[in-house]
Amino acid sequence: MKKKAFIIILLILFALCIAACTANTSHNNETMPATATAPKLDEAPIPEIEVVECTPYNEMIQLIFQPMEDTVFEVLYKSENEADYSKLSSDSMTINEAGNYECRIWGISSGNYEVLIRGMHSNDKIDSLEKKIEKLEVTGLDRSGYAHFENEEGTGAYQDDGAVKENAQIIYVNNENKNTVTATFRNQTYTGLVDILQNADCATEPLLIRISGKITTNQYCYKEVIPRLVDNSNITEAHFENIFSNEYGENLVGLRVCHKDAKEGTAYNYVTTKDGIKFKKSYSIETSTTKYNCSKLPELKGKEVYDDDTVFNCISISDARNITIEGITPDAEIFQFGFSFNNCDSIEVKNLKFSQYPEDAVAFMSSASNAVDTHKGFWVHHCDFYEGLNNWDLTGEQDKYQGDGSVDINNVSDVTVSYCNFINTGKTCLVGSSDSAKCRNVTYHHNYYYGVQARLPFARGTNIHMYNNYYDSCKEAVRVRCACYGFSENNYFVNCGKAHLDNDDTSAIKSYNDVFQSTSEVQSVKVRDREEYVENSCTIAGEDYSRFDTDSGLFYYDPVNKRSDVSIMNNPDDLKEFLEKYAGVKGVY
Repeated sequence: MKKKAFIIILLILFALCIAACTANTSHNNETMPATATAPKLDEAPIPEIEVVECTPYNEMIQLIFQPMEDTVFEVLYKSENEADYSKLSSDSMTINEAGNYECRIWGISSGNYEVLIRGMHSNDKIDSLEKKIEKLEVTGLDRSGYAHFENEEGTGAYQDDGAVKENAQIIYVNNENKNTVTATFRNQTYTGLVDILQNADCATEPLLIRISGKITTNQYCYKEVIPRLVDNSNITEAHFENIFSNEYGENLVGLRVCHKDAKEGTAYNYVTTKDGIKFKKSYSIETSTTKYNCSKLPELKGKEVYDDDTVFNCISISDARNITIEGITPDAEIFQFGFSFNNCDSIEVKNLKFSQYPEDAVAFMSSASNAVDTHKGFWVHHCDFYEGLNNWDLTGEQDKYQGDGSVDINNVSDVTVSYCNFINTGKTCLVGSSDSAKCRNVTYHHNYYYGVQARLPFARGTNIHMYNNYYDSCKEAVRVRCACYGFSENNYFVNCGKAHLDNDDTSAIKSYNDVFQSTSEVQSVKVRDREEYVENSCTIAGEDYSRFDTDSGLFYYDPVNKRSDVSIMNNPDDLKEFLEKYAGVKGVY
């Protein structure tokens, strides 16, 4: 009995011990934190994409974000009205000086957008990383002026709403690939920037050339040249001999070079190679002379000299249409060369700096008899034009030392030059290369001119509208002749030697609400009534343009409100501050 009782007591004690242990375990579970489980050694916190900047601008979004080790990124974007994302080309992504990814989304119309950054990590245990930025309000560019007057198709490779035209071929060019980049037109491949543009007439779809950074080439070394007198040739054997510099590295291959011997009547053509120039062919030209009027050699003043010449470092594009050449980085620059568009249509040049160009930086021209009816639609905007440089000026007038022109126009129609800076340029903007040349429908607006020598513009035989331009310390600004009618509206002239020059009885400048400060010659008719007629003889292709500025059939005119129908018309007193912010390449951003 006692043994049985003892066993029962032991069982009771055993049960009490188990209960006590269970109670302690329960109590410990209640107070143990949820993170008490030890982490696995191969796991790490999920990284996050760090965005430095994501800013919408005019038809562009600028995005900067930090890189991550062992991570490959892609950038996608869409408007709020689109269901699917578009992927940004990897050519648009670069590493900036801070070591961050920097990219710009171009070719988007105004509206609200979202951007998605997606990163794929090499560690397969980390899911794809994503960062979305929403409600980015993109604005549209100012498409006022004649390039867009009654133009619903858009200019260049862009539609009128800022989107890239359908099936456009996009080519990315930098200084490293300038001679190796390729494009294919009609099953034929062309190599190098020059070759592509000189064969752009073969393109069946719009062509969009996107420039990153500074594109360089070389030109002839400096050489003192004395014009050859007609009555005493004073020529030496070395008159037409010079060498190409190699200071700026590899040449832009394929540029055409021409020497014109005006006494002999022969032109000699060369082509630029990586190592210099190579003779190609020669042909006959008319002999020509000119009267020397430059102050450089006063002993030759007024004497007849042979009008020798060189033409080089200008990419010649002929019979092409729907082309845009644009800078897509803030440092995009065209150095020591330019673009000449001959018998072309629908051309846009934007967001580029031009410097030390020996000929024209940009030129639009045609030799066709009915060119003003057939070749039209040219837009240059948000560019910076600095002084050109011609190291070997053979011309009889010796007037190409600062280049031969920043933006020249001849025998074409519907042109706008807007939101550009012209700094210390020489022969700047010529409209009509001779008294017989004709242009039609030209607009200059929101341009800033500083320290410029002349031609802002110098126009013959055309109708031209100039508004909201700021002319600062310019030697000679606007000049008209040969039945040219210019309407100057809400511009500001300060410290200019000659603001308005009217060279004959057939031409005229009508000045409305312009401001002239510390400026001497002003040969224009100032009007207080926007609709007042100023007598002129402007006729183009048989059509009377003598009242174009108040005719809504010939001009973007609002007859109800009696004003120019443009997006932005600044008060002249506000112009300088406005243009300092919005003109030139910096105005894009």
